[in-house]
Amino acid sequence: MHRSTFRSRSVLVACLAGGASLFLAASRPALAHLERDIASPPRTGAVPDESRVLPNEVVVCKPEVVPPLRRVRAGAAAAVSRRIAQVLRHKCKYEHIQDAVNAAGDDTTIKVLPGVYREEPSRGFPETSRGDLPNGAYSYEFQVAHPHDQNLIAIFARKNLTLEGVGGDADDVVVDAGFVKDVGVRCDRCEGFIIRNLTVRDANEHGIYVLDSDGYVFDRTIGAYSLEYQLFSFASDHGLYHDCEALGGGDSGIYVGAAPNTPGRMNTVVRNCKSHHNVLGYSGTNSNYVMLTQNDFYDNAIGISFDSEREGHANFPQNHSMIVDNDIHDNNFDIYAATSDVPPIGLFVDFFHIPVGTGIIHNISHDNLIAQNRIWGHNRFGVFLVQVDTAQGESGGGVMTVDNRMGVDAGGAPNGVDFWWDGFGDDNCWQNNGTAVTSAPQSLPSCGAPNHGTGDDENLQVLIDCLIDDPKTGQTAGDCPFGTRNHAPKLNRDQIHQLTDGGPVGEAGPY
Repeated sequence: MHRSTFRSRSVLVACLAGGASLFLAASRPALAHLERDIASPPRTGAVPDESRVLPNEVVVCKPEVVPPLRRVRAGAAAAVSRRIAQVLRHKCKYEHIQDAVNAAGDDTTIKVLPGVYREEPSRGFPETSRGDLPNGAYSYEFQVAHPHDQNLIAIFARKNLTLEGVGGDADDVVVDAGFVKDVGVRCDRCEGFIIRNLTVRDANEHGIYVLDSDGYVFDRTIGAYSLEYQLFSFASDHGLYHDCEALGGGDSGIYVGAAPNTPGRMNTVVRNCKSHHNVLGYSGTNSNYVMLTQNDFYDNAIGISFDSEREGHANFPQNHSMIVDNDIHDNNFDIYAATSDVPPIGLFVDFFHIPVGTGIIHNISHDNLIAQNRIWGHNRFGVFLVQVDTAQGESGGGVMTVDNRMGVDAGGAPNGVDFWWDGFGDDNCWQNNGTAVTSAPQSLPSCGAPNHGTGDDENLQVLIDCLIDDPKTGQTAGDCPFGTRNHAPKLNRDQIHQLTDGGPVGEAGPY
């Protein structure tokens, strides 16, 4: 199956000239996603108009109406939804979403009535363990020729397609990959794609995956308990996530990777979403010119992570993103505990024991803004900044952390330490974050004047101690203050439920 690739642990530590101090080559907490090489230039399109009325409509339904999963709804809104469903049922021609996709041309809305869509015809297609490209990835041509090798629902090169659940809530329409396919819904080389008001769960890798596309919207979508990413866009432009929810990700809930460099505009906005109970609430490798605003990140191991990666990701290094006006709190979900129902994967188990209990991590970041957020209740760190990577010959800089409210100033519990920095990088600065903030090191540069970081020996030693020597146990190289072992089970909540009860039908927990 299609899998992520991980950085080698060779040559991780190097000596600083003339001293005994050490520094870490890379402690990147985000997975380096293995994908075909995709150029990610600025595109000429636009974010789709969500009020558009397309000229064509296709309806999908199950033979029998399936009750809503979360609860039996009442009231005017539910009555309207029921009436719409009754009208659309007379237009229904397809039982499976993929059949409707195949029949639909451009400029089409596919309306999906309430139910659980397991897409049985797609499940029967054989899978390969390795792609047709030299690095093991899959070419676009392979994907088109074998649409269900990886994908439960596959959409290729469509223009102005809307895939919309017709129900009172996003969990009335559920696409269930059942850990049979790697991707729940894939939209590849699309233009003007909207996915709305539905849930995708239990893929072996990613729930909803948009890549190499121009113009897309995740509107009231839920991604749940897929093993890697829940809501995911890669090498794409003109994107908008809003009013979404992501949970149960062994890597992250929301991921925007290899985004283009678009000076003068944000190419992707994530707004008013909830991401919780993941390893990372948000993750972005080379997540450039992306804005996160008015979101709620909580109950993850780490709330938000930005990082840089040369291999497999266009537009290295990560730069010019904004984290503004978000609630980032109580991200203390211990993914390494024996009770974890979201086991960590990849780098988190074979490379670096991440600091569970952290609001934001920036790793080799350039010219980013962290402003006007409320950051509280983290057992370890509010913001964790690592700005040197000798393996890639790169040092970050220019991260401004200003005008945030930390701990009790944000109306919540204190953070263990508000700001942590490895001491490297030019022109990182902190200002107006409150009068009682705590930091390591104790003195941080303020904004308004150039500065140069030369490293902090004590903090760098912490990173070295947290390198993982034995992936089977998670044993770290030293006495890592974030923990030295991995006790997590191998399966996530829905995998266990599938084995014991025949598969999730809503009772396993809320979506």
